[in-house]
Amino acid sequence: MESLQSTIKLVLILFFCLCTGADAQSTLAQPVTIPLRLVMAGESERLSIPIRLGDSPMTGSYLFDTGSSPLVAAYVEGAPWWGTQFTPTDNSRVMHYVATGFRFSTVQTRITVGSGDRAVSSSPSFPVDQALSRMLKRGGLWVDDPKWAESLQSAVRSGVPPEEGGRFYGTMGADLANPAVGLYRLATDVTTGSVGDVTAGYALEGGLANSRLTIGLTLAIKKRFPILIPINRINGKFAQKVITADFVLEYRGRTYPIGRAGVVLDTGAPRTSINTAEGFSVPPELVFGHLLRRGVALHMRCGSLSWTLVAGPGHRIAVGKASAPGGGVNSGIHFFDSYNVMFDIQNGNIGFAPVR
Repeated sequence: MESLQSTIKLVLILFFCLCTGADAQSTLAQPVTIPLRLVMAGESERLSIPIRLGDSPMTGSYLFDTGSSPLVAAYVEGAPWWGTQFTPTDNSRVMHYVATGFRFSTVQTRITVGSGDRAVSSSPSFPVDQALSRMLKRGGLWVDDPKWAESLQSAVRSGVPPEEGGRFYGTMGADLANPAVGLYRLATDVTTGSVGDVTAGYALEGGLANSRLTIGLTLAIKKRFPILIPINRINGKFAQKVITADFVLEYRGRTYPIGRAGVVLDTGAPRTSINTAEGFSVPPELVFGHLLRRGVALHMRCGSLSWTLVAGPGHRIAVGKASAPGGGVNSGIHFFDSYNVMFDIQNGNIGFAPVR
């Protein structure tokens, strides 16, 4: 009887999806796997994910970034990758980095991640940040970058994306710092009310050259990840530094334990970086400029998870001071060439499996 009831529920959900068409938010009856694409942006490797906004006919290329939260898309009036169906929210903000910054205005619209039968759609009220202007720091003041406006107008005319040398229309945030936005929000929304054993979460597998993102987790998928580590929390919420690990440097046969720190697992960062703080520092003799010397090995261990990266051509490891207490390490994209990673939102675990 239970099997019959489950079958009936599945048929009803499939019927609902077929009848409501593209306007309906996806409710996953089974996980959806979306191929990602490895691209070169300058000298950096990046992962690209296909996304369509609102009623736009265009499916554009977006940076897949497990080191940030929101979905951000470049915006100028008439941009064909936006379409016309979005609702302003009167929520705007400015974010400053070291030497650059952006002005954002949040709107609500439907998004479709993936393409064809390998796609997941949101409700029409999904939040997207419109990047209205890029700012530069000049003489202690923040000013609008005229090249940003030029790149947007060029993108409208030519159809070439405005960011990262014609690679991306924006960034799909996929970290766990904010449940109200980005892939965290989408994975939660589309698995709410799902039948069977599909639960909230997503997995990145295949290494960089053959990356694929699976939205929605099942018991069979979870079994592919033998290493499970509880996600770090801050005030009861998931932290961006999802795990905490011990770090040791090794150079010419000598080891240098540098301490324990939180780790951001970040596909959006082209290089690994060590952000030092009190109690988490790198011996000066191992640093040249702002990088670890060539040949220095960075060893990371967290329980049964271990990872080593040797500084050198193609694997530059940055060293700088942390902007917050405690320090930390950003894994950079090359960690994902060694490990498949599962973000199990329902159970609060990060899963790891060696890439084969």
